[in-house]
Amino acid sequence: MHIIPTGIDGHPPIQIESAPFALVNPALFVSYLSKGLIGYVATAKGVGGIPHPVVALSDVNFLEGMEGGVVFLDRNNSLDSGKKILGMVLGSLKKNSGEGKMTMIVPWDLIASALGDLVKGIQEFVSPNFADLNEQNLNELHAPILSLKTSPTISSDISAAAPGSCSKGETLFSGVAAIVVTLGKLRMWGSGVLIDPVTIVTNLHVLGVNPKTITAWFSNSESVDVKVVGAPIDGVDMVFLRMEKPTAHRPLVISTDTPRGGDIVESIGYGIYYPHSMGGTFQPIRSRGIICRVLHMPLNNEYPSNVSKSVPAMIVSSAGCWNGSSGGAVIDSKSGHLIGIMASNGRSHRSGEIISDMAFVIPSNIINYGWSLLKASKTVQASSRVQQLWKLQPTHRSIYKRKSKL
Repeated sequence: MHIIPTGIDGHPPIQIESAPFALVNPALFVSYLSKGLIGYVATAKGVGGIPHPVVALSDVNFLEGMEGGVVFLDRNNSLDSGKKILGMVLGSLKKNSGEGKMTMIVPWDLIASALGDLVKGIQEFVSPNFADLNEQNLNELHAPILSLKTSPTISSDISAAAPGSCSKGETLFSGVAAIVVTLGKLRMWGSGVLIDPVTIVTNLHVLGVNPKTITAWFSNSESVDVKVVGAPIDGVDMVFLRMEKPTAHRPLVISTDTPRGGDIVESIGYGIYYPHSMGGTFQPIRSRGIICRVLHMPLNNEYPSNVSKSVPAMIVSSAGCWNGSSGGAVIDSKSGHLIGIMASNGRSHRSGEIISDMAFVIPSNIINYGWSLLKASKTVQASSRVQQLWKLQPTHRSIYKRKSKL
């Protein structure tokens, strides 16, 4: 087995080898393996102003003692004997509220560049773009990263993405826009999915009550005002927005396949932090998980179905969903097609803890149905069972009877 240093490119699946809780039982926890996804990559400018990764965030669950763990590219069952090292675990990052803990990773290029001549031969593994990185470049990056510890929370309720055009130094458009809403002096944000050149679908709750302005942001330098077109299914937290002018970005393809439990999916949304708070690095956070459950039931009496009146009414996914992810995409990891939009996530009644890896998702069949209603200028009402489902209330009558102790 030989180790091959490599740079972080895009949002690859990763494997971390670390030693959490090693002081408790070294034999048990040394070489502990964790898997996840590079969800966010912050950059600083190198030679010629070319951005280069300097900090990455991952959805890997951070455990005490993982600092210094080695991050490898997850090659699955690749026959290649080499292990590609991407970097090392720096620690964890989360809001003051405790929400949204992410694992921070320092790229190998940055480590090798900092070590310089201290380690013989290490410079051959440093990318050329790092040659011009200096203290000022890195300070420009550190400011927004460190500000996450103290910045106030601006609240909103709770990979094969199609490429698009982008300006120099900006990431490719993922198919998901940041939706920024002003309500008087209050500003809040969520996410929204581009489904055609002028239409975005998101959650109704993202807009609040009587929004003053609604703006869709595609990058730090590109935004467009949007207006509400309609929420055609009463009782479903979904609304369609129309942009004032078409965008050249490529929309996500809405899946027409039936979602299945166990399918691997990715979430894409502007969760955890305000999208403009990270300096020049404007991008959503990605997370990988599976479809944990698909709940079927009749949507309403008018839903078109040639096979059965029972259709996917809710998807439960383990891909990360945080404050601000609402309206963001859940895509099939193989095709990149949209299988739903995140609407909320679980919360423990006992502790109040938000369960970020339990996302409740509006399925693509409902999005397609709502869009067709919108085009026909029609509205319908979701069945009472569907509305109860989305309120996490019982949708059936229990037949369990407790045995009498008498």
